[in-house]
Amino acid sequence: MSSGSKKAPPPPAEQNDFEIMLEQKKKKAPWWDSEEARRDCARNVESVLRRMRKAARHDDASRRKGKQAIQKMVQLKSFSAELCKTFQHRELLDQGVLTVIARWLAPTADNRLCPLEIRQTLLKSLLDMPSIDRCHLRESGVAKVLLKLRAHPEETCANKRRATELIDRWARMVYRIPTEPLQLTRRDWRTLQKKRGMTVAPNN
Repeated sequence: MSSGSKKAPPPPAEQNDFEIMLEQKKKKAPWWDSEEARRDCARNVESVLRRMRKAARHDDASRRKGKQAIQKMVQLKSFSAELCKTFQHRELLDQGVLTVIARWLAPTADNRLCPLEIRQTLLKSLLDMPSIDRCHLRESGVAKVLLKLRAHPEETCANKRRATELIDRWARMVYRIPTEPLQLTRRDWRTLQKKRGMTVAPNN
């Protein structure tokens, strides 16, 4: 063999069974990404939202009759568990979960708040749902409900902070406002403050 000839590359090392299994697992799509799983998810979300709408209607009817409204409280734990499943978020949003949440959170006709546990749980769930986009907000009216909660004299400081954080987040998305405060122009600031229901001008 001449000194100028190239050496052949070494043969690839054989993989053991464990390494082969890991390689196959990496290539395999997550279970929730299959067609069957997506269909099951859509059916489950439809069923969940149907129950939550029914609970809201039942409580509204009970209040009109002067009866105790408890169905939303009964269903809250189940609703919260479904909202925690991040793989369902897109389907929940596409099927109108924000409209349901807005109805659950909205003050009554005489401006009474729903139970604190409901408000606290659903506001936290909204904060953990980052995939909300403009069309979901526009169709649901949930931002208007949050403005009412934040302005309500009986709302807790913690919930007002949560509502403000959500309103700010959504305003930045809708109006394409930078997330860093130092990047805000005067116009961006005014837009954000108007969305928050405030009239404070930035310092010069």
